Amino acid sequence: MAKLITRKEAENRRLKFRVFAGMIDFLGTIGSVLVILACVLLLVSLWNWIISDGKTTFASIIYSIKTALLIPE
Repeated sequence: MAKLITRKEAENRRLKFRVFAGMIDFLGTIGSVLVILACVLLLVSLWNWIISDGKTTFASIIYSIKTALLIPE
């Protein structure tokens, strides 16, 4: 036979579930913010690497072009 519960017990149970759901939502929000910050840091790191690598790459290309076009005397 099913256990009978009073309205007060049902209300208390609903309140516990609401509190638990709110805590899970809060933790999910905090976790999402941390993931977004990590992604931003990774993008900044990638951008800095591209800039530094581009300078190195283009420096060697420009040097090759200059030495090919300029005839030393």
